[in-house]
Amino acid sequence: METKKILGIVLCISIIVLVGCVKSEDAKFIPIELEIESTDLTRIGNDEFTIPAEGGSFTICSAEKGGPFMEVNWLEFDGVEYYLTDEEVDAGYYENDWVKVVLLGTSPVKYEIVLKTNTSRERCRVRIGINCFHYSYRILSIVQQSGE
Repeated sequence: METKKILGIVLCISIIVLVGCVKSEDAKFIPIELEIESTDLTRIGNDEFTIPAEGGSFTICSAEKGGPFMEVNWLEFDGVEYYLTDEEVDAGYYENDWVKVVLLGTSPVKYEIVLKTNTSRERCRVRIGINCFHYSYRILSIVQQSGE
Protein backbone atom coordinates (compact mmCIF):
# COMPACT_ATOMS: atom_id res chain seq x y z
CA MET A 1 0.00 0.00 0.00
CA GLU A 2 2.87 2.41 0.85
CA THR A 3 4.47 1.68 -2.50
CA LYS A 4 1.27 2.67 -4.34
CA LYS A 5 1.12 5.98 -2.44
CA ILE A 6 4.75 6.76 -3.23
CA LEU A 7 4.28 5.87 -6.90
CA GLY A 8 1.13 8.00 -7.02
CA ILE A 9 2.95 11.00 -5.55
CA VAL A 10 5.87 10.57 -7.96
CA LEU A 11 3.44 10.33 -10.90
CA CYS A 12 1.58 13.50 -9.82
CA ILE A 13 4.82 15.46 -9.41
CA SER A 14 6.06 14.24 -12.81
CA ILE A 15 2.85 15.35 -14.52
CA ILE A 16 2.97 18.78 -12.85
CA VAL A 17 6.60 19.27 -13.89
CA LEU A 18 6.00 18.18 -17.49
CA VAL A 19 2.85 20.28 -17.92
CA GLY A 20 4.61 23.26 -16.36
CA CYS A 21 7.49 23.00 -18.84
CA VAL A 22 5.26 22.63 -21.88
CA LYS A 23 3.14 25.65 -21.01
CA SER A 24 5.99 27.94 -19.98
CA GLU A 25 5.50 31.34 -21.63
CA ASP A 26 9.24 32.03 -21.44
CA ALA A 27 10.05 29.03 -23.64
CA LYS A 28 8.16 30.21 -26.72
CA PHE A 29 10.32 30.72 -29.78
CA ILE A 30 9.51 33.94 -31.60
CA PRO A 31 10.77 34.59 -35.13
CA ILE A 32 12.85 37.76 -35.44
CA GLU A 33 11.44 40.36 -37.82
CA LEU A 34 13.99 41.02 -40.56
CA GLU A 35 14.32 43.06 -43.70
CA ILE A 36 16.32 41.13 -46.29
CA GLU A 37 17.57 43.03 -49.33
CA SER A 38 19.33 41.50 -52.32
CA THR A 39 19.36 41.39 -56.08
CA ASP A 40 21.17 38.03 -55.94
CA LEU A 41 18.70 36.03 -53.81
CA THR A 42 15.49 34.51 -55.11
CA ARG A 43 12.87 33.78 -52.45
CA ILE A 44 11.30 30.32 -52.74
CA GLY A 45 9.65 30.16 -49.30
CA ASN A 46 9.27 32.13 -46.10
CA ASP A 47 12.91 31.78 -45.05
CA GLU A 48 14.16 29.83 -48.08
CA PHE A 49 16.16 31.27 -50.95
CA THR A 50 18.30 30.31 -53.93
CA ILE A 51 21.43 32.08 -55.13
CA PRO A 52 23.42 31.54 -58.36
CA ALA A 53 26.66 29.54 -58.50
CA GLU A 54 28.58 32.81 -58.87
CA GLY A 55 27.50 33.69 -55.35
CA GLY A 56 26.31 37.11 -54.34
CA SER A 57 25.53 39.29 -51.40
CA PHE A 58 22.55 40.35 -49.34
CA THR A 59 21.88 42.48 -46.30
CA ILE A 60 19.92 41.52 -43.23
CA CYS A 61 18.53 44.36 -41.14
CA SER A 62 16.66 44.09 -37.84
CA ALA A 63 13.04 45.21 -38.00
CA GLU A 64 12.31 44.36 -34.36
CA LYS A 65 9.83 46.66 -32.68
CA GLY A 66 11.07 45.83 -29.17
CA GLY A 67 14.72 46.56 -29.84
CA PRO A 68 17.20 46.51 -32.70
CA PHE A 69 19.61 43.93 -31.24
CA MET A 70 20.39 40.77 -33.22
CA GLU A 71 23.47 38.82 -34.21
CA VAL A 72 24.52 36.26 -36.78
CA ASN A 73 25.93 33.55 -34.54
CA TRP A 74 25.65 30.27 -36.43
CA LEU A 75 26.43 29.08 -39.96
CA GLU A 76 25.99 25.74 -41.67
CA PHE A 77 27.49 24.71 -45.00
CA ASP A 78 26.39 21.37 -46.48
CA GLY A 79 25.61 20.01 -43.02
CA VAL A 80 28.79 21.23 -41.30
CA GLU A 81 27.92 23.67 -38.50
CA TYR A 82 30.02 26.54 -37.23
CA TYR A 83 29.19 28.67 -34.19
CA LEU A 84 30.84 32.07 -34.27
CA THR A 85 32.98 32.78 -31.22
CA ASP A 86 32.18 35.71 -28.93
CA GLU A 87 35.24 37.48 -30.34
CA GLU A 88 34.01 37.05 -33.94
CA VAL A 89 30.52 38.27 -33.02
CA ASP A 90 31.96 41.27 -31.13
CA ALA A 91 34.32 42.12 -34.01
CA GLY A 92 31.41 42.00 -36.45
CA TYR A 93 33.45 40.09 -39.00
CA TYR A 94 33.85 36.46 -40.02
CA GLU A 95 35.21 34.98 -43.24
CA ASN A 96 36.09 31.54 -44.55
CA ASP A 97 36.30 29.81 -47.98
CA TRP A 98 32.59 30.11 -48.75
CA VAL A 99 31.12 33.02 -46.79
CA LYS A 100 31.88 36.46 -45.41
CA VAL A 101 29.77 38.05 -42.64
CA VAL A 102 30.24 41.77 -41.96
CA LEU A 103 28.44 43.92 -39.40
CA LEU A 104 27.57 47.17 -41.24
CA GLY A 105 25.67 49.04 -38.56
CA THR A 106 24.34 48.80 -35.03
CA SER A 107 21.23 50.99 -34.86
CA PRO A 108 19.42 49.12 -36.25
CA VAL A 109 21.70 46.12 -36.60
CA LYS A 110 22.59 45.44 -40.23
CA TYR A 111 24.76 42.63 -41.62
CA GLU A 112 26.10 41.99 -45.10
CA ILE A 113 26.43 38.32 -46.03
CA VAL A 114 28.54 37.41 -49.07
CA LEU A 115 28.41 33.87 -50.45
CA LYS A 116 31.44 33.10 -52.58
CA THR A 117 31.46 31.22 -55.90
CA ASN A 118 30.46 27.56 -55.85
CA THR A 119 32.87 25.72 -58.15
CA SER A 120 31.66 22.20 -57.30
CA ARG A 121 29.31 20.08 -59.39
CA GLU A 122 26.84 19.89 -56.51
CA ARG A 123 24.45 22.46 -55.14
CA CYS A 124 25.47 23.82 -51.74
CA ARG A 125 23.07 24.16 -48.85
CA VAL A 126 23.74 27.10 -46.58
CA ARG A 127 21.90 27.95 -43.36
CA ILE A 128 22.39 31.12 -41.35
CA GLY A 129 21.27 31.40 -37.73
CA ILE A 130 20.27 34.81 -36.41
CA ASN A 131 19.75 35.22 -32.69
CA CYS A 132 18.07 37.92 -30.63
CA PHE A 133 16.96 38.29 -27.00
CA HIS A 134 15.69 35.22 -25.12
CA TYR A 135 14.21 32.71 -27.54
CA SER A 136 13.88 34.97 -30.57
CA TYR A 137 15.66 33.52 -33.59
CA ARG A 138 15.50 33.03 -37.32
CA ILE A 139 17.19 30.54 -39.64
CA LEU A 140 17.63 31.42 -43.29
CA SER A 141 18.12 28.50 -45.72
CA ILE A 142 19.87 29.15 -49.02
CA VAL A 143 20.55 26.74 -51.87
CA GLN A 144 23.47 27.81 -54.03
CA GLN A 145 23.39 26.41 -57.55
CA SER A 146 26.19 24.13 -58.78
CA GLY A 147 29.20 25.52 -60.59
CA GLU A 148 28.66 23.33 -63.66
